[in-house]
Amino acid sequence: MKLEIQRTLVLSTGHITEKDGKMLDVFVKTLDQNIPLIVDAAVDGWRVHTDILELNLMDILKQFSSSFLKCLLLAYINDCEWINFDADGLVNDFMEQHEW
Repeated sequence: MKLEIQRTLVLSTGHITEKDGKMLDVFVKTLDQNIPLIVDAAVDGWRVHTDILELNLMDILKQFSSSFLKCLLLAYINDCEWINFDADGLVNDFMEQHEW
């Protein structure tokens, strides 16, 4: 039996800005094949595929805050294929936090 197991980092939505959240909402609603950013709506947040860093999509990445990019990088360097931003997710003291 073969199993495919994907690693996901779960963080609070408080680690990204409100503007980041609005941008993620736009990407959820945009099913454009020309934009290879994979964002799924979750119950209390978003799920983002980390391959955006491998694809070197600077035009897309520069629209997000440094907080968002640091979260994405944390997931990527820990071999996570996904990052789940969850309103009920863990708040980490070592990361930037935003009220919104």
